Amino acid sequence: MRKVAVRALQKPNGGFFIAIYQHELDVLRTLPPWMRGLFEELIACCNFGTGAGQTTYTALVANLTPIQPRSGPRFFAPDWQAIRRALVRFEFGGIVERKTDASQLGEFLFFEIEPRPAKVRPQPKLEPGSRTPPTSRENKRGRGLQQNYPPN
Repeated sequence: MRKVAVRALQKPNGGFFIAIYQHELDVLRTLPPWMRGLFEELIACCNFGTGAGQTTYTALVANLTPIQPRSGPRFFAPDWQAIRRALVRFEFGGIVERKTDASQLGEFLFFEIEPRPAKVRPQPKLEPGSRTPPTSRENKRGRGLQQNYPPN
């Protein structure tokens, strides 16, 4: 059974959770933080059931470019060459597989990652009579003990 870590991502339309497998998390921990953000963007661009995804390098650059301050030091913003080098490191780690024959046409990136489960925990099926009846609270508060006291 695979270990799955769940990481919360905050999006403009609200929060949601993405399942990240343990071997992916181990590879991402050895990489710079912006590459973790790149992998999260790749997960957001793919089909969860099949793991196949497509995007453009321009969209990835736009999503990974932080808002820069007016003064002071500038934040790191990756360009398309840095993203390609990061994808090579992802391939070496075994967490992304690029489809190079389709991706050679230009800016498009076609890739595959490991499929994500639709539900992390399956909901149990409830059938009639499968639930246990509620217990009375009187026994838990010790009233049954007072009725039998003192012993004969």
